[in-house]
This record gives sequence, structure tokens and C-alpha cells, in this order.
Amino acid sequence: VLGDDERQHFIHASVGISLFPQDGPDGETLLKCADIAMYVAKSTAKGTYRFF
Repeated sequence: VLGDDERQHFIHASVGISLFPQDGPDGETLLKCADIAMYVAKSTAKGTYRFF
């Protein structure tokens, strides 16, 4: 039970996943692909993950 001045916080993580070598030959490309996948995950639902 929370008092009048207390707040409840929820944390959600959205994760983008890219795999070597099918999604890219180097770290820079893999990070870009994972970033794209993360934004898709964020737009879909909170607290989820997506593969590139």
C-alpha cells in the first residue's frame, strides 16, 4: 500500500537484437541493425524484444 506522497514506478526494457554474420559483417553494422530492431520493439509494445 502506497501513502499519499509515494509513487509507484514501472521499468520496461525494449531490446533490439542483431546476429553475426547474417545481419552484418562488423560491429558498426550490427549496432545499426540492433538499433532499428529496438525502435520496432518500442513501437510495438513495452518490455519486448525484436530481432533485426
